[in-house]
Amino acid sequence: MEGNTRTIVLLGKTGSGKSSLANTLFGEKDTFKGSCSANSVTNSCLSKTKIINGRSVQLIDTPGFFDTDLNSEELNSEILRCLVECAPGPHAFLLVLKVERYTKQEEAVVDQMVNEYFGKEALKYTTVVFTHGDQLDEGMKIEDWLKENKSLKIW
Repeated sequence: MEGNTRTIVLLGKTGSGKSSLANTLFGEKDTFKGSCSANSVTNSCLSKTKIINGRSVQLIDTPGFFDTDLNSEELNSEILRCLVECAPGPHAFLLVLKVERYTKQEEAVVDQMVNEYFGKEALKYTTVVFTHGDQLDEGMKIEDWLKENKSLKIW
């Protein structure tokens, strides 16, 4: 079954909900540790594999960009370890963005993903997932929220 395993790497800013999304995808509560905390929770890559609908799926939860506890050298080391873990390469990336103000820091997450770690080719295999949708104004759709910011219109 290992050769048929689909590998998905979750990327995003610290606190965006990567670990919670991984738990949701696996239909579990605490396989990946996440919490509403003032500090980053995931400080190293964590890989778990589960059979979903008869297919082996490996999720790799990564430390967040702009981690509160890791400096850029430590983060680089963890991302490199992640790359080794999913060799010859992931099948997909989930770029996790929290529904909140889209600032230069969120733009920098995409920039780091492309320019420092995975290359522009990775965007072909990337799906953007917005978390915390319950924070949208009542009746607002994610499409409407995206239209409010010119930087997000590329998505």
